[in-house]
Amino acid sequence: MASKYFIGVDLGTTGARTVIFDDKGRQIADAYRENRLEYPRIGWCEVDGRHLEDNCLQTTHDAIAKSGINPQDILSVSFSYMRVGMVTRDANGDFSRDKVIMWFDGRARKQGDYALEQMQAAGISQAELYNRRGFPGGGAGPLAKYLWIKQNEPEVYARTTKIHNMHGLLVKAYGGEEFIDPAADSGWFGVTNLDTLDYDQELIDIFEWREEFDAGKFPKLQKCATLCGRVTKAVSEKTLLPEGTPLYVGNGDHQCGALGLGVIHDDQTYMCIGTTGTISRVGSYPFRHPEMICTVLGSSSGGWQMDANSPTACGCFRWLRDTLCQSETEQAMRSGENVYDVMTALAAKAKPGCDGMVFLPWPGGAAGTPHFDPNPRMTFTGMTNSHGKAEIVRSVMEGVCYENREMLESLDKAGLPAYESLRFTGGGARSKLWCQIHADILGKPVETVSANEATACGAAILGTIGCGYYSSYEEAVENMVHVTGHYDPNPAVKDAYDQSYEIYKMAYNDLKNNTFPAIAKAQGL
Repeated sequence: MASKYFIGVDLGTTGARTVIFDDKGRQIADAYRENRLEYPRIGWCEVDGRHLEDNCLQTTHDAIAKSGINPQDILSVSFSYMRVGMVTRDANGDFSRDKVIMWFDGRARKQGDYALEQMQAAGISQAELYNRRGFPGGGAGPLAKYLWIKQNEPEVYARTTKIHNMHGLLVKAYGGEEFIDPAADSGWFGVTNLDTLDYDQELIDIFEWREEFDAGKFPKLQKCATLCGRVTKAVSEKTLLPEGTPLYVGNGDHQCGALGLGVIHDDQTYMCIGTTGTISRVGSYPFRHPEMICTVLGSSSGGWQMDANSPTACGCFRWLRDTLCQSETEQAMRSGENVYDVMTALAAKAKPGCDGMVFLPWPGGAAGTPHFDPNPRMTFTGMTNSHGKAEIVRSVMEGVCYENREMLESLDKAGLPAYESLRFTGGGARSKLWCQIHADILGKPVETVSANEATACGAAILGTIGCGYYSSYEEAVENMVHVTGHYDPNPAVKDAYDQSYEIYKMAYNDLKNNTFPAIAKAQGL
């Protein structure tokens, strides 16, 4: 029997990637292109929508071209994408605003607060709102961004007839006729019901958004793995995908990532350290967090998923590379090594805990679990003359892990079944040192899997379910997900890391009320 292949397209924050998998989860070929992010003001980020489309289509072409496979053996295409983005369209289906406002763009904070004010005016408490939506706070999701456009770019608002997230962009780019978003990931709009994973008309009415825009501007919602289009002739010519190749509804990056790691049961834990960070638990019922500090969405495998989120993670490491590690970059170019391998080799020379030096990993606010604080900034604390670059690099790695420990402790309060280990993916999972540091700081074994691109693998698995190649998620995971790395906590470093973790928490608490707000004010935020 000839091999069959499944494509996962992953539109991430920093770049687009296409990965081709066979039915055993082996990565046959992949291709990647960086996104040209633009930062017009401090706290803002946007990117040209057509550039995102072109990047994705080009990576699909490149992956197929170098794979050596017969494209006719590709059975499906599905999608993973960065969540909380917002795309606007006009009556012709074109971009009504060329620049897509990115998920971490902070311009719509006031509009997010407005949403909460409307709920309070209607007599709905924050607790009731959380139980309804599964989302803490007001947030600056797609609708808040759209209200910002209404107030600041009325000409764009006037010609916008549809809004959707990045999944709708991908479906349309690959030949779909409609802007379709996954029902499982629709909670970011702020007007869906967690129990039904569908629009909640009462919430729409309370927010008074019917006066702001027609509810018909919302995207169509469909279940994961549902057929949502087929590759057109024009797309076939751009990508090498055969015309008519079926497209199946994907899901947000971290829901796909959990599936790509085989996390489909409630005694498992997912951890991704990419540009951002997320730790998740899944379950068969729509659970809630008792302190309302974790987001709950639909999982890719048909249940629900609770996320503790960080807006930073490996983004800090990339900043470190670009600002302080020019010599390591030059060394990598000369030797052919990966610059991050050079940096982590340097970090390995520093002691665990870096002799009391601690890094707070927030370039644009601790806007995730558990703080939801937009003001904090990256901070090195405890630096002395005896600290060198090795300690600087390691402290950044450790600071990300301390934040992950906070998120994990927050998730544990939800009362879900016990788990033995964490499945780890993302750029951080490619570093054996970072895997070990995570195991040491979190106090749990850490596992990695054979697929380096777990989010794309999760999307590909959705394609296998959609086209009927596998009859269940259990069967697909058994065949396509394989644990290849295991890291146990080192008890010899526990005390050093526990001490540094307490310093990390104290540093935030000492700075949050006065210093961080003053910095944010000085930066015009």
